Amino acid sequence: MATLPIDLILGLLENVQQQGSSWMALCPAHDDRNRSLSVAEGDDGQVLMYCFAGCPFDKVMAALGLDVRAAFPDGGGQMTEQVRLAILERQMQKVIRRQEEQEERLSALERLRKSGVHLAYHENLTSDRRVLWYDEGIYDGAIDKFALGYTDHCPTCPECASLTIPVMGYEGELENIRHRLLREGGDKYRPQMAGLGSQLFNAPVLHGSHERVVILEGEKKTVVFDQAGYTAVGLMGKMASWTPAWFDWFADVGQVIVALDPDAQDRAQRLGQVFVRHGFSDVRVARFPLKPDDLIVRTGAGQREVESILSLARPVK
Repeated sequence: MATLPIDLILGLLENVQQQGSSWMALCPAHDDRNRSLSVAEGDDGQVLMYCFAGCPFDKVMAALGLDVRAAFPDGGGQMTEQVRLAILERQMQKVIRRQEEQEERLSALERLRKSGVHLAYHENLTSDRRVLWYDEGIYDGAIDKFALGYTDHCPTCPECASLTIPVMGYEGELENIRHRLLREGGDKYRPQMAGLGSQLFNAPVLHGSHERVVILEGEKKTVVFDQAGYTAVGLMGKMASWTPAWFDWFADVGQVIVALDPDAQDRAQRLGQVFVRHGFSDVRVARFPLKPDDLIVRTGAGQREVESILSLARPVK
């Protein structure tokens, strides 16, 4: 079997360190001591390289003892070297932009974590403001467990007061803060910081084994179900996408029940089918007559009523 261009070039470089879907290495075209060469694989298998010290691509390849054509799976076909270099340059610039955007997201996230602002929001909850959470059917135990809070000004909607919900990652680190806006009309939720990616709310609960986990739509529903004694996680909004890495967190879960809102049954079924394709044997979709948290909070349904609905959840084939 022919050696892939990416494997060939990585094998020739020194001090290679992987960073997500790309690598950093010492640039062979200059006296590099700080891993200034970024390496990635393009959509068509070509090798993309960018030296932050300014070494041209062809000079890097020459220092490795290779022709530019070696960066392409088929040698670049009939393209001239100038065309090959132009293609590689354009694609590598895209890779660099993505890396810079990711670095900025990580930097912003680190600033958010260090700020401790989610705890300040929680401390804003005077007795009068806790009533705002009581009105949502969420009480002191859950308020303190999830560090729910309040602020007069949402950072991404400054004219709006909001109830705040810290979003913790699987390892228990702050990933963002969701703001439930206290206003009539318009969007109901805003993030503390945009661009930090999608998260599975209450993911830390998936540590350890569970007989059953309920997947809901939204943070508030998840808090209400947790308060009622259910092991639950939440998709953050109707447009939230599922991340494949999350399946690993369900490794010790016996039964998965997808319980989205009544108007999202098709989406619930699709998510259930994805679980089945990933090897989960007991996956079901529950159909609630109204939003699951409203069933508990607005109608006063207790464990018996909720359990009866969950027991009728349809297996996904």
